[in-house]
Amino acid sequence: MLVYLEVYDPTIPENLPENFQVANVEASLAFYSSDKKIFETKPIRANRLTQNRLGTLPVRLTVPVSDVKPGKYDCQLNVIDGFGHKFAFPRMSIAVLPATAPTTSAPTRIGE
Repeated sequence: MLVYLEVYDPTIPENLPENFQVANVEASLAFYSSDKKIFETKPIRANRLTQNRLGTLPVRLTVPVSDVKPGKYDCQLNVIDGFGHKFAFPRMSIAVLPATAPTTSAPTRIGE
């Protein structure tokens, strides 16, 4: 599973050169079931702003779906702006479905 988000206007230290604008954002994703944490990704650090959209920091998290059993979960995205001392912890409900084997059917002929 790939989770993509954008942090708008992350804090950039004022003492950095104009051509070296970096952020300091840490993000992770946690799955909860009945208020019990079932799984959490390792935190990733994002610091490179996009070149074509000023003030936008892309963040990508990858979750191996094999690490999460099928079921309903409350999914919490943990985002911390280290330079700005700001944070967000939004939650949303998701469902992880069981893997299904691809079905193969015999080809049918037109007119049969």
